[in-house]
Amino acid sequence: MIRTYPDRIAYVHIKAFDVELTEQAHKEDWPFGEAVARGASVRPRRAPRT
Repeated sequence: MIRTYPDRIAYVHIKAFDVELTEQAHKEDWPFGEAVARGASVRPRRAPRT
């Protein structure tokens, strides 16, 4: 889709999530807000400098 319509993409918002906590949230059917409040959404890590 990006290659087909690149002119239509003005902004990309990337999220990072704690994998283990997100899996628990799915298994226990937590609402999205609860998962975020419990720390599922985390700051994206930067790639190591070379």
